Amino acid sequence: MDTEQEAFIKEWTATSHLLYYTVICVSVVTLPALVFMFVILRKYKKSNYYHFLCSIMAGNFVLLATIFSNVISDRNVMLFAGIIPGVVVCKLSAFLVNTSSFFVHWAWVAMYVQRFLHVFFPLRAHRAGDKSKEVIGVLFAFSVISQLWTPILITELSVGADESSGTYCAEDPRIFGETTLKYLIFFECFMTFFLPFVLTVIADFSVLIMRSPCTTQNAFTLISADEIVHNDEKSPLKIVHKSKIMFDMRRRNEAIRRCLLLATVTLLLNLPNYSLQLIDEFNHFRESSDLSIRRKFVRADAIVYIIYLLQFPTVPIYMYCLKTDFDRTRS
Repeated sequence: MDTEQEAFIKEWTATSHLLYYTVICVSVVTLPALVFMFVILRKYKKSNYYHFLCSIMAGNFVLLATIFSNVISDRNVMLFAGIIPGVVVCKLSAFLVNTSSFFVHWAWVAMYVQRFLHVFFPLRAHRAGDKSKEVIGVLFAFSVISQLWTPILITELSVGADESSGTYCAEDPRIFGETTLKYLIFFECFMTFFLPFVLTVIADFSVLIMRSPCTTQNAFTLISADEIVHNDEKSPLKIVHKSKIMFDMRRRNEAIRRCLLLATVTLLLNLPNYSLQLIDEFNHFRESSDLSIRRKFVRADAIVYIIYLLQFPTVPIYMYCLKTDFDRTRS
C-alpha cells in the first residue's frame, strides 16, 4: 500500500510539473498578446463591438493572470507564504477564475445577440443607441453575484493524509452535503459554459441561415443599380450596386463563419475539462480508495486542463482577425 501511495504521489508531482510549465508557456505568450491587441483596438472605439471585445480580453487577462500568479507563487516566489493562509488564496483565486469565466462566456453571447439585432432590426437598433456599456455593466454585476458561493464552498484539501503530501483547492462537501453540492456544480457548469455557448451558436446560425429580416415589412427596398431602369416606379430608392450587395453579403458570411469557428473551437477546448469535472462530482474519482483510479484521474485531469489552456492563445488571434475586418470596412 505504501508503494502504491508513493507511486501516486510521484505521478501527481510529475503532472503538476507538466501543468506548471504549460501554464508558464501559455501565459508568457498570451498575456502580452492580449495587452498588445487591447492597445491596437483602441483606434476602433466607434465600432459597435469595441466595448465587448475589450471586456472579453480583460476577462481573459484576469482569468489567465490569476492562474499564472497561483502557479508562480506556489512553486517559486512563495509570495503568500506566512502572510495569507492557503485556504484564503484558494477562495480568492477560485472566485476570480469562476467570475471571469462566467463573464467572458456571457459577454460573447451578448455581443453576438447585438449583432443579430443590428442585422435583422437595424433601424430599431440604431434608434435604441449603443447600450454596450450598460450591458457589460449588468453582465459584470451578475457575474460577481452568481459566484458569491465560491468563497464559501471552496477550501484547501490535502492530497494525502496531511498537507506535507500536497494540497489542492476544491469544494468542501461538509457545508451543503455531497448531494446538494453535485447539483450546485452541475448548475454552475451549465450556466457558465454549456448554456452560453449553445446560445452563441444559435445566434450565429440564425444570422448565417436567415436571409431576410424578421420584421413583417422592410423599412426600405434594396434593388441593384442594374434594375433601376425596370423599377422606375418605386419611390424612394436606395441606389446600391449589385456587386456591392454581393460583396457585403459575402464579407458578412465570412465573418459569421469565423465566429462560428471560434465558438466551436472554444467549445471543444472547454468541453473536456468541464465534462471531467462534472463526471468526477458524481463518481468521486479524485477521492477514490483505489489508487489506480486516482492515478488515471490525475493523468486525465492534466490532459484536459492542458487542452483547456489552449483556448487562451486563440483570443488574440481572433481579435487580430476582427481588426483586419475593421480595416476592410474603413477602406
